[in-house]
Amino acid sequence: MLSSSVRTIIRNGESEEYFKTTTSGILVTNQKGELFITVTTHGFEDDGLVYHPNPHKGTVIGRVIENLPGTDISIARLSSGLRYVNETFGTYAAPDGVRMNGISPAYPPHLRVYDALSMNNPFSGSCEGVTMALGAIIAGEGDKGYVAHEWSFFENGDQPVDGSCGSPILDAEGKVVGLFRFKAADSSLCLSVSAMELREFGYDICSGEQSFT
Repeated sequence: MLSSSVRTIIRNGESEEYFKTTTSGILVTNQKGELFITVTTHGFEDDGLVYHPNPHKGTVIGRVIENLPGTDISIARLSSGLRYVNETFGTYAAPDGVRMNGISPAYPPHLRVYDALSMNNPFSGSCEGVTMALGAIIAGEGDKGYVAHEWSFFENGDQPVDGSCGSPILDAEGKVVGLFRFKAADSSLCLSVSAMELREFGYDICSGEQSFT
């Protein structure tokens, strides 16, 4: 679980301290071989500070260094000495979690409508669903490619919650199809930014457990 720094808001004439909570995305590398993780852009304040688990009970573990326009994906550098691996939380079906092994091109034959998908994060828990559409362009969201999906099972509750934004969505082979963006209004459809968009900005998924320096 990750959190933003604290900001003060005014509610009903009273000031309150507020911070955002979200989940981490995937470990990526740039063309220079430098390590970063993806996070959701709207989950952090302008100072870019990344806390774990929150600013009251945790510490700063990194900082957002770049926002990828039109994707709601940001790139964060973790503090020196921290380790990260592209692996999901363990479940009953997969006690050791699922090791992510690449990015799916998100088009046939690599991914087809009704192919199975999964997502696992501290907010929605383990989720299972299916692909509903590929290469979607969403009005008001720029020209980035989206993957539409519908979830049939949630470990926690009956729909994805806000903290799920930025969570990796995997196909049956453990490849990253997209990063969760939002649930469509008045619909069961959810949308993720295609993970292929990362390559457009010079980033790619990183394999194995890595240590930040």
